[in-house]
Amino acid sequence: MGFKGDSLRAESAKRVTMMVQGTHIHD
Repeated sequence: MGFKGDSLRAESAKRVTMMVQGTHIHD
């Protein structure tokens, strides 16, 4: 049950990291 939430959290965390990295690259 909690596994789905954990994977979902990891997915959004990965997305945020990619977004941040993308912003740094743009800068």
